[in-house]
Amino acid sequence: MKSMITKPKQQGSSLILALIVLTVLLGATIAMFRNADVSSMIAGNLAFRDVSVRASDVAIKNATDYLTNTITSANFNTDAAPGYYATQRAVTGDGIPCSLALGSACTAASMKWGVPVKVGTTQVFTVIDRLCNATPSADPSFNCLIDQQAISDSSKVGNSLTSTTISTTSIYYRVTVKVLGASNTESYVQVVIPKQI
Repeated sequence: MKSMITKPKQQGSSLILALIVLTVLLGATIAMFRNADVSSMIAGNLAFRDVSVRASDVAIKNATDYLTNTITSANFNTDAAPGYYATQRAVTGDGIPCSLALGSACTAASMKWGVPVKVGTTQVFTVIDRLCNATPSADPSFNCLIDQQAISDSSKVGNSLTSTTISTTSIYYRVTVKVLGASNTESYVQVVIPKQI
């Protein structure tokens, strides 16, 4: 009699194991692609922040030069278009000034930013407003945010001691810079600059 060799039945466990391994590999691949997308978005945001900070620095330097070289005691009570206001502007809830006088309700869209300056790949707008609640008269200490300092110096001439005091007054100006970058991104920078009068 011939003996029959029976083959064992296949259970299909290899197929299930292969499907589980493929599912895990697919999940890992999707996670890796998403991580690469997030990393490139973060790198792009950091690059825009660096570009906007550099552009803001240029604009703040230009505003400081403008205050030093153009605004004098003869014309500091007069608005100069575009971008210089002799009195403090109203601000939005985010602290961005608008073209309306202090005490008015405003939105950032109501600001007249004037002509943009191209800095690299960005457009930069600058507004300077003097921190005064009214156009001051000859003595701005009544209406403006000021800083008064007295500097004393003494010297000895022969047997006598002489003392001199120098008093300086500075008015504060708020410089707001708006930077427009790629993909309609915006950033704002504000600094307060004292100017001796």
